[in-house]
Amino acid sequence: MSPKKSDSPIKAFRFRKFVLGFAIGIIFTLFVFYGIRTFYEEPDWNKMCAGRDPYAYPIGKEPFTINQSRCEALVGTIDDLQCEPQYRTSIYNSTLDCYVPICNTCQQEFDDAREKYDSNVFIISIVAGAAALIIGVILGVEAVGSGLMFGGVLTIMVGVIRNWGHLGNIVRFAILGIVLAGLIWIGYKKLKD
Repeated sequence: MSPKKSDSPIKAFRFRKFVLGFAIGIIFTLFVFYGIRTFYEEPDWNKMCAGRDPYAYPIGKEPFTINQSRCEALVGTIDDLQCEPQYRTSIYNSTLDCYVPICNTCQQEFDDAREKYDSNVFIISIVAGAAALIIGVILGVEAVGSGLMFGGVLTIMVGVIRNWGHLGNIVRFAILGIVLAGLIWIGYKKLKD
């Protein structure tokens, strides 16, 4: 059975609404994150740690000629440092002619600033995404409302993914539960026809 000719314009109209809604969702998400990037500066390792290279090495010196055991007796080993293992490193000291263990405080400061930035972006994306979802549910124009709902979900997802590594398992579980409940509620309220 061939489709009726009158179905073709309806399908084309539905497709255009779908494309418009999809485009609104993508552009909304880009708008939110470029807005964040424009008005809230992201920590930059090169700006924070330029000129503070903890991995300096002796130029023109062969590693086997360095008397590391004598140095360890004087200044200790890398395991003696009072910082977290991922921030422990060593730097060549020309006076002692060996590698001296140090804490890479610049990297630690950068990681702390990055974590705070990611947490703030997470909060901003949750607020912007939730607002888009609510407006999308309220709007009567199907393509625009669906686009805002899609953009809201996508914005929340990107914010959560960006901060996911900094969150504990309980917080991750709670976020997923809240988002799932919210999506089920939206589906029930908006799409129950």
